[in-house]
Amino acid sequence: MINIHILIVIYDFLNTSIMLIFKKMILIHIMIYYFGIDNIICKTNGTDYEKSSPYEDRIEIINKLFDDGHTICYNSDREQKTGQNQTILLYKQLKDWKCKYTTIKLDILHYDYLIDNNTHTGNNFFTRLNI
Repeated sequence: MINIHILIVIYDFLNTSIMLIFKKMILIHIMIYYFGIDNIICKTNGTDYEKSSPYEDRIEIINKLFDDGHTICYNSDREQKTGQNQTILLYKQLKDWKCKYTTIKLDILHYDYLIDNNTHTGNNFFTRLNI
C-alpha cells in the first residue's frame, strides 16, 4: 500500500511544477511565429531549391524561440511557384539544417508575426537583432 505521505509529496511536486509552467507561459507570453523558408532561413536562387543553403545564424535564433516555448511555423509556396511536389525536399532540408518547428503550413495563416520574403518585415526581423 502507498503511504499517504508519499502521495502528498507527489501531489505537491506536481502542483508546484504545473504552476511554474503556467507562470513561465504567462511571463514569457508565448507567441506564434511564421517564417518563410526561401531567402528567409536559406539562400535560394529562383526555384533552384535543391541548391538552397541555410542561414545558420537565423535558424539558431528561430530554434531558440522554439526552445523558449514559442510556436514556430514554416510556410512555403514552393509548390505554387513550380507546380511540382516539393514536400519531400522541404522536410529533408529542414531536418538537415536542424530546424526546430511546430508545423509547416501551406494554407491560410494565423500568426502574431509573419517573417517572409514577400513582406517588408522579412529581412528586417533579423536586422533588428543585429545579424
